[in-house]
Amino acid sequence: MEVTDNWYAQDRKGNIWYLGEYVTNYENGKVVDHAGSFEAGVITVGEEQVEVPFGYFNKDVLMTRDLVPTEPKVQELKFYAPGVGPLLSLHTDGPGERGALVDYTRGS
Repeated sequence: MEVTDNWYAQDRKGNIWYLGEYVTNYENGKVVDHAGSFEAGVITVGEEQVEVPFGYFNKDVLMTRDLVPTEPKVQELKFYAPGVGPLLSLHTDGPGERGALVDYTRGS
């Protein structure tokens, strides 16, 4: 099992900055390592469309593809919307895990 804390920021122009993630990997309920953790830079907005339980997004949606160099079949697609943040996460390998935005409350 994996638990991930992701770091994002959005500037006044609507660019989403994906600053990294801290990964904690578990086996049998115990922490085994933090492999996959990283810090990164800026991401620019693209032209994707996404529908999640929270709603439909068709403007300025960004898609990133996370790859694992040591596991070539492993990849994760992540979708983000300006002003909202993460919308959807899809693993395209194995059972195809999926995480989708269900609710959102705008911060102050």
